[in-house]
Amino acid sequence: MSVEIAERAGFCFGVKRAISMATEILDSHQDSTEPIYILGEIIHNPQTVEMLEKKGAISITEEDLEKVEPGKLILRSHGAPLEVIEKAKKLNFEIINTVCPFVKKAQIISNKHIESDYKIVIVGKKEHPEVKALLSHSGFKAQVIGSVEEIPNLNLTTDDDVVIIVQTTFSVREFKNIIGEIALLSRETKVYNTICNATFRRRKGALSVAQKVDVNIVVGGKNSSNTRELTNFLKDSGFLAYQIERPEELTKDLFTQVKKVGITGGASTPMWVIEKVKICIENILDSR
Repeated sequence: MSVEIAERAGFCFGVKRAISMATEILDSHQDSTEPIYILGEIIHNPQTVEMLEKKGAISITEEDLEKVEPGKLILRSHGAPLEVIEKAKKLNFEIINTVCPFVKKAQIISNKHIESDYKIVIVGKKEHPEVKALLSHSGFKAQVIGSVEEIPNLNLTTDDDVVIIVQTTFSVREFKNIIGEIALLSRETKVYNTICNATFRRRKGALSVAQKVDVNIVVGGKNSSNTRELTNFLKDSGFLAYQIERPEELTKDLFTQVKKVGITGGASTPMWVIEKVKICIENILDSR
């Protein structure tokens, strides 16, 4: 019996950067009375959010900005809408922007096409914070779709020139399908593949392990888009895979007649959580 953790499991570069920035600020202000807020979830991982809150971070929503005392305001790694940033500045918050550089790149592309004649299409989940921020950076000129079925909503004609930007954690397979359909309907299609390259490397590592094991455990927040996509990727590739958020969710029935287990995790899953999952699985296998 064996348990193997896939390469590239754990925090991606953008998440590491965001958590490092937030931790440094919190640690350096332990003796300060100035409040330090985080706008929304800095990343989609509850254990990490809990860790930062124990260090003194106060999680708030946009609606809370006018209700709390101004202080330092840490913006999430997914980015924030421009109007929210401006609102916070007017209320005298000091902005600490931890936006992932790959997300920032997509925001710049979105913004630079505001004055162009291109129709801007953002491919992603409408309610995802990254997509909401991208929409804001396009001056709300962009249209958002998340599937091939939504393409008719764009009302494209063969006279239209289209520029496409994609959520950094979106499904590669679905993105390819959407690009192909839009290209057939428009005059010119300009595509910016802003899917994070860590997504491809993470999938490659997960796939390598999946080929050697009986079952795969994907660790990540329930509201983590990239963790969900990673789980679906393994399932679509023909492998048995389960997504969990915490070790406590593991049960013996997941490992019936299982000898080899693979573990991977979403981009926002800390390695210490993955290691705890590994220990828990080993204990379950040893107790059978």
